[in-house]
Amino acid sequence: GWDVAVLQFLLVRQGISVPINAYYDGPTLHGVRLMQQRLHLPSDGVVGPHTFSALVRREPVPLAHGVTVARHHTSHHQRRHKVAVHVVRAGESLSSIARRYHTTVAKLARLNRLDPSHYLLIGTRLKVPHVRQVKATHVAYRTQSVASVRALLDHWAAHYGVSTHLVRALAWMESGYNNALVSSVGARGIMQLLPSTFRFAETVLIRHRLRHDSNGNVRAGVAYLAHLLHDFHGKTRLALAGWYQGEGAVRKHGLYKVSKTFVKDVLALEKRM
Repeated sequence: GWDVAVLQFLLVRQGISVPINAYYDGPTLHGVRLMQQRLHLPSDGVVGPHTFSALVRREPVPLAHGVTVARHHTSHHQRRHKVAVHVVRAGESLSSIARRYHTTVAKLARLNRLDPSHYLLIGTRLKVPHVRQVKATHVAYRTQSVASVRALLDHWAAHYGVSTHLVRALAWMESGYNNALVSSVGARGIMQLLPSTFRFAETVLIRHRLRHDSNGNVRAGVAYLAHLLHDFHGKTRLALAGWYQGEGAVRKHGLYKVSKTFVKDVLALEKRM
């Protein structure tokens, strides 16, 4: 169901290859156990509160406002020195944290009784020395509810005559309904559109400028999907491949292997949305 699709999406974002089909199948079970091993949790394949909260902490989430992840406090044993607490986030290491607080890995390890050769777990609270001005860390999270994003998807799917289930599945596969998401190649928003795709949708398909917000992103994405479905004569599999690898590449080379996996996952997810 929906909760399994959420789990699969989070696993994929952490580099663990599982299908996003909303079924708790063998590959998903294997992926959960692999993630549990990475987090040093019991690898029983059961997604309990500890596993899920640890997995969510590994996924960077934008906050509406910046939060300071370091603060000053003085303990009975450290009255002469100010000590800060840093909460470890995804992608951080002892060396990157040491650089940020103008200290060394050895000092951090000694202060926290850590072995530098071991994994640094997400959510670990580290004492850091001699904090002066530490810039607040801004991370981002989904600023709209799932229901509001679905309403946008359903509205534009109906407007362009595309299956709402297909649009929901594609959007979830691309971004997890997070309009704040920007990929490493610059794809943006709920539909994960490249700037060139967005411009094509607004200038050629829609023929007027769109706002760069969630509504504009969804409208451009659904208009482009409708265009692909039309050009591929309603063949959903080819349209999704065109979305993933490019329309010209599908016509010239057929479906790439990686595109076949993407298409299979979207179509499986469509049945559950």
